[in-house]
Amino acid sequence: MESKKIYYWSPFFSKVATVDAVINSAISLKKYNKKLYNVSLINVFGEFTEYEKKLKENNINLINFKNSKLVKYFPKPSYLRRRLLTIYIFFRYFFSLKNLLKNDPPEFLIIHLITSLPLFLSLLFKLNTKIIFRISGYPQLNFLRKLFL
Repeated sequence: MESKKIYYWSPFFSKVATVDAVINSAISLKKYNKKLYNVSLINVFGEFTEYEKKLKENNINLINFKNSKLVKYFPKPSYLRRRLLTIYIFFRYFFSLKNLLKNDPPEFLIIHLITSLPLFLSLLFKLNTKIIFRISGYPQLNFLRKLFL
């Protein structure tokens, strides 16, 4: 039986409980599911690099995108800086994510944080991947979020 691919898209700027939640979710898929899943985290700009040992121990793959040195120079994000960084990541990694999903499509893409890019790619290119939109906590619904949800 061929294993099914699941990718996680969850780029984060600062360490929050989300990091552990994403990693533990990926580990749970490998550990408790009867089906064979090949689980990978997309390491957008190096956010999961320091967890590499834990991921390898749990047979979780890391898909590394080309690091952007500019992300390191953003100070602790405020509201405006976070929006600018989100826009930067959207455009910087547009083709990287598009090529990954076109050339090596997973069955599922679990998206969490900076979800606009994978959602936009999914709508624009009719990808053959099911998207699972993961939300932690109570979402603040602005116009665009209401439209997508």
